[in-house]
Amino acid sequence: MLTNHASCRPRRWCGRMEELRYWRSPTAAFIALLVCTVLMENVLTQHITKTPGLCGGRACIAGHRIRVADIIVWHEMRGMSADQIVDMFPGIALADVYAALAYYFDHRQEIEDDFRSADQWADWVKTSVPSKIPARLREKSRD
Repeated sequence: MLTNHASCRPRRWCGRMEELRYWRSPTAAFIALLVCTVLMENVLTQHITKTPGLCGGRACIAGHRIRVADIIVWHEMRGMSADQIVDMFPGIALADVYAALAYYFDHRQEIEDDFRSADQWADWVKTSVPSKIPARLREKSRD
């Protein structure tokens, strides 16, 4: 069996790669690695959900309408710490924020495509929808 290291969370199997060299057969080592992967996926799905009709079907923190993309903007682009994000939303846990970050790094292309499509939509709105702000006020704000 895999050992549970003191540095790992309680009751979760450790997936450290250096342990795999002590297994007697490659099949047993592969099965152990597979078990670790499945357990980590289970932890991730406890915190992140994708529900059609909720936030456009995008990945969100489970039970909330806080998208993974929102967490990424606050953490990666605005430089907020995970604790600061949790302070903004008392209903989420620190584990939710870290799960969102892990989801982003596992599904980077998906999240970046969401950013790109949002930017394209904003550009379309700027060019296609006339502004309701009078021109003289728009000119004032540019000065």
